[in-house]
Amino acid sequence: MNAVNSSVLPSVAQVEGAWHWQRSVGRLLGCASIVALLTACSSFTKQSATPSVLAQLRAEPLAQTVGDPRFRFLTSQDGLKFAVVATFTGGLLGGAVLNDSASTKGQELSELGGMTDPGRKVADTLAARLKSSFQIPTLVPVGISESDDVGHILKVAPSSAAFVLDVRTGAWGGTYLPTQWNRYRLAYSLKARLIDRARKAVVAEGFCDYQNRSEATPPSYEDLIADRAAMIRQRMDAYAAECAEEVWAHMFPASIMQAPVAQISKPVAVAAVAAPAAAAQTTALVPSQVKPVPIVAPAISRAAEAPAMSKQAEQRYQIYLTKPNPKAFAVSDNGDAWMSWGESLNPTVKESIPQRAVRGCEERSRARCVLYSVNGNLVSGQGVDSKR
Repeated sequence: MNAVNSSVLPSVAQVEGAWHWQRSVGRLLGCASIVALLTACSSFTKQSATPSVLAQLRAEPLAQTVGDPRFRFLTSQDGLKFAVVATFTGGLLGGAVLNDSASTKGQELSELGGMTDPGRKVADTLAARLKSSFQIPTLVPVGISESDDVGHILKVAPSSAAFVLDVRTGAWGGTYLPTQWNRYRLAYSLKARLIDRARKAVVAEGFCDYQNRSEATPPSYEDLIADRAAMIRQRMDAYAAECAEEVWAHMFPASIMQAPVAQISKPVAVAAVAAPAAAAQTTALVPSQVKPVPIVAPAISRAAEAPAMSKQAEQRYQIYLTKPNPKAFAVSDNGDAWMSWGESLNPTVKESIPQRAVRGCEERSRARCVLYSVNGNLVSGQGVDSKR
C-alpha cells in the first residue's frame, strides 16, 4: 500500500473554512462567478411602447440581434474544488477555477442535450408576432452582438432596418443548492429591447427572470442528465415559451395595443379618443392572432382553497387574462403556475384544456397543482385528474 502524506491534505477545519469561503467569495466576485450569475447580477427594466412608436413601426423592416451566451453548470464537486482552492490561494484564483469548471460542465451538458440558446426561440416568437401585428414586410436575418451597447447593436444590425429587436439571454444554467449538495436548481433570465435607429434609443423593453424558483423536490444531477438531459431541455423550452409571453406583455401590453391611433403620415400624431364618433374613424392596433378578453376586477381575487401565488405567477395570471377562450390557469402548492389555451399543437394530446394546465403546472413545479381560473372565471381550487 502506498503511504499518503497527510500533511498535504486539508484538515476538517480547512474544508469547513473552504465552505464558508465558497458562500462569501461569490459575493466578492460579482458576475464573474456562476453562483453570482444565477442570483440576478443583471438589471432589468420594463418599458412599454407608446402608441406613436407602434404607428411608426408599421410596415418598417425589422432587424433581429441576439447575444452569444454559454450554458453554465456548477456541480457540488466543482463547488467544493472552488472552495478548497479559494481557501489555500485566495478568492480570485478560486473564481477562475469556478468559472472554468462551470463552463466546461455546461458545454458537456449542452452537447449531451443538443441545447441552443433559448433566447433565439424568444426572439423568433417576438419577431413573428411583430410581423403579424404590424404587417412588417421582411425580417432581416438575425445578427449576433456580444455587446448589449445600443451603438454597437446598431452597427451589427443592417442599416436598412428602421427598428432592431435585440433579445439576449442573461443567466442560463444550473447550480447545486447550498443546503442540499445533491439537489440542483436551473435558472434562466432574458431581456429584450426594441431600438429605434433614427433616435438611437430603446423605445420598448421587457424581461423575464426565472433564477430563484423554489421546488418542493428539487431534481438530482441524475434526474437532470437522464435521457440525454431531457429534463434540462424541457425546462428551458418551457422557460422560453413563458418568457416570450411575459416579455411581450411588458413591451406591448393590451392597453397599448388596443389604443386607437390615427392613420396619418409621419410624423404620426396620436388621435384623441374623446367620443365614440372619433373612435369610429380610427383603426385599432390589435394583433391579428389575439382576441382581447375582458379582465375581471379586481384582477386577482383569491379563489377559495387555492394556494397563494408568487409575484411571477401573478404576472403570468395577467398575461393569461388576455388570452382567448377556451383557457385555464393552474397554481401549485409552492406558488408556481401554468396556463393553457386553445387547441394543442400536438395531435396526440387528448387532454382537456384544464387538464393540460394542471399537468403543465405539476411538471414545471414538481408539486401538487389545482385549477385557479377557467375561461377567466375564478374557480375554487379544483383538482383535475391530469392523466385522464
